Amino acid sequence: MVGGGREKWLETSWALGVAVILYLWKNIGYSIILLLSGLITISENQYLSAEIDGAGSFQKFRYVTTPQMWHSVFFALLFSMINAFKCFREIFLIGGKHPNPDIYMLQHFINNSFENFNYNKLSVASVLMFAVITIVVGIFYSWIRRREV
Repeated sequence: MVGGGREKWLETSWALGVAVILYLWKNIGYSIILLLSGLITISENQYLSAEIDGAGSFQKFRYVTTPQMWHSVFFALLFSMINAFKCFREIFLIGGKHPNPDIYMLQHFINNSFENFNYNKLSVASVLMFAVITIVVGIFYSWIRRREV
């Protein structure tokens, strides 16, 4: 209507931005519910005792809320990372078997290797994905254990 042509967003460098927005739109509600459930578990008595000790709102946030929220933040980050590996369906629906290289995922490679009967590449990619997930979960776990001490 204004004289411009149609933009094929999924065939340009904007494809990754579209995929990120799609991922956030789909998963941010779940993370918010996880974090809100963590906030609910903090006892009001802790806030009252901090207020009696003379803590302001920033000190209550820093010394009461933040330490109590580490487990909820860890859980939300862990599930967000796992869901990031599971967003293949959405990318496959918007990009097909061979999408823009910006959004070509490891799962695309695994799928295409399986269809082409290239089991060597398929097994290496699967072990690589398992190793990456295990390393990231280990980093998250060591980070939360360090916060507890």
